[in-house]
Amino acid sequence: MIYVWLVGIFGLRSICGIFGALCDVTCWYIEYCYPDLLLRHYVDDFLMVDLAPPSSAHADRSFSLLLDAVRAFGWEIHPEKHFSWTRSFTFLGFDWDFDSRSVTLSPRKHLKFQHKLSSLLEPQTSPGSSSPSLRPPQVLEKDVASVIGSCQHVCVVAPHRRSKLNGLYAFRNSFRGTHPGARQYLTTAALREVKDWYNFFDAGPISCSLDSSTTFFPLEVYTDASDYALGVVLGDKALHIPLPPDYTSRPGINIGVGEAWAFELGIAAAVAAGASGHILVCHVDNQGVVFSVRRGRSRNNLVNEAIDRAAEFALSHNVELSIRYVRSADNFADAPSRADTSGYSPLVFPFFPHWHSVLAS
Repeated sequence: MIYVWLVGIFGLRSICGIFGALCDVTCWYIEYCYPDLLLRHYVDDFLMVDLAPPSSAHADRSFSLLLDAVRAFGWEIHPEKHFSWTRSFTFLGFDWDFDSRSVTLSPRKHLKFQHKLSSLLEPQTSPGSSSPSLRPPQVLEKDVASVIGSCQHVCVVAPHRRSKLNGLYAFRNSFRGTHPGARQYLTTAALREVKDWYNFFDAGPISCSLDSSTTFFPLEVYTDASDYALGVVLGDKALHIPLPPDYTSRPGINIGVGEAWAFELGIAAAVAAGASGHILVCHVDNQGVVFSVRRGRSRNNLVNEAIDRAAEFALSHNVELSIRYVRSADNFADAPSRADTSGYSPLVFPFFPHWHSVLAS
């Protein structure tokens, strides 16, 4: 007997809500019937993993037996899109290889996504000009949304790219209230991102390792910013970087920008101290920055640039970031951000002060 429970949320009665609930119940039921079996779905794509060890009574289960159980639930299984037990397969547009512990965007998806980007860059002649010039074409909202969706899909294996979509998001939003057939030229920011993504695809296969760090770096980073300085604490060492006392009153800059600069600085300090190949725990007392780092992007351009640089720097040194919110009262970097480093040794490491060019403008 199986008890089905549903929570009435928005959209439950829609076809998507009902379909999703049925998929969830299917997974639960199959796992209930077959111990050591993991069944998950992404919309209508199901993945089944047999976790039964060789010594188990459930080892070497027939794949057809499990398919029959799924069919008994009323599902039709595509005759060409399913595969039997394997350690190398294509799922959700990615090629998975458990032996090499890697996942790569499939060649077909790679070409398809890159073609979408190139279609936004194909030049056309500007009309009404005695000396015609070439510029990217006017595009529809659905074309932009499709490119965004493809790039978001790639971010599953390239999470450091999540910060490189803000210009396209803003451009898509500019279509609100317009006719579905309305066309617009790409903004400078959107065009820059499209070119950047195209070059990213052009660089070769997009992949990542399924291995993840299991060892935490013994020193946790604490970062903070005040209205006039940045502070970083790593172990028994601290750094204080003075900033102009009016920096948060400048256009586009708020305390969150300072917090992001401090966070970026903290990553550099930890890498210099030997954090490569480890999980690095970072404590920040600004929730905006914490959630931006977890989300991979921020609406504030300067915060976005800082977390983008930090993510790419961490990736280049095989550092996995674990950012945690800490109350200001418990943030060790609070005092250094206010020019008080008493009780700490100097924290010295090489870094590039990206904020100089921002504050000098």
